[in-house]
Amino acid sequence: MDLIEATRNYIDKLVQETSGMKALLLDAYTTQCVSLIYTQTEILSNEVYLIENLTKTQTHESMPHLKAVVFVQPTKQNVELIVRELSNPKFQEYHIFFSNVLPGEYLRVIAGGDSHEMVRQVQEVSDIYIPPPNDIYSDPNTITIQQYFGDYMPINTNLFTCSTPSSVQMTVASNTARSQKFQPLFDRNVGCLASVLLSLKKKPKLIRYQSNSPMALQLATAMNASIQTDQIFHFRDQAPLLLILDRMDDPVTPLLSQWTYQAMVHELLGMNNNRVVLKGAPGIKKDLEEIVLSATQDEFFKNNLHSNFGELAEALKEVSEL
Repeated sequence: MDLIEATRNYIDKLVQETSGMKALLLDAYTTQCVSLIYTQTEILSNEVYLIENLTKTQTHESMPHLKAVVFVQPTKQNVELIVRELSNPKFQEYHIFFSNVLPGEYLRVIAGGDSHEMVRQVQEVSDIYIPPPNDIYSDPNTITIQQYFGDYMPINTNLFTCSTPSSVQMTVASNTARSQKFQPLFDRNVGCLASVLLSLKKKPKLIRYQSNSPMALQLATAMNASIQTDQIFHFRDQAPLLLILDRMDDPVTPLLSQWTYQAMVHELLGMNNNRVVLKGAPGIKKDLEEIVLSATQDEFFKNNLHSNFGELAEALKEVSEL
């Protein structure tokens, strides 16, 4: 169950199945996701000659020599940006992939906005989509349906984050009228967890949750409903146990100082999605103002991220003597 490899496999398919010179159009979230598992050199090796935020494509000249590969979250805002792009296309053709399940109504919006018939691929949706007469998506030879799941940030091979700020507040509000305010945040966590299971091709055999936590119960109930009603959860091998715990039940652990390499860097310098920002530190060189510490790109970090302070000192000594 390697989260980095699972995500990387999806991104590999995404860029490799579109032949020729291409541009990769991302949103802010998928930009972070891709940067966690790919270096710029690796991206270039897949004939990706331009990486750009989807919000900025309308500000530059037309690039008909490039095919556009769009990889974004399935949000209303991103669908509107895609429709805007399709109304004034800058690229030769478009291959659209979403990081999670796309509601059927969003696909209808994209189909309605593709007046120039530029779309060649789009992610599979969970809802049944019935195309209107003369719709380009009604022709199976015109568009290929694909399925991709990568709606989370793979930090380590066995650790991910949904990048949802203030998630603890959901627990505080779970029994109050304020809970509705956090419904989008709750739905985001459910979608993220479902994406992890789907990318790993795992269907939990059992879901256990912390009995004294209303939020753990709500999350377990929502996950079970998603798994039972969504036909894409059809995996049978190696069914794992999904255990849902509430961070509020253990307020002490986050306050402890961990004497391991990754934890020390995070606590003493600050690390966000494997990036350490040293800008403004005394005497820091310009090329070291932002450093990437990733197990996929740094062999020393990979071998020592869980080493304690003493083991790390020995490893550093061995490296310095080489």
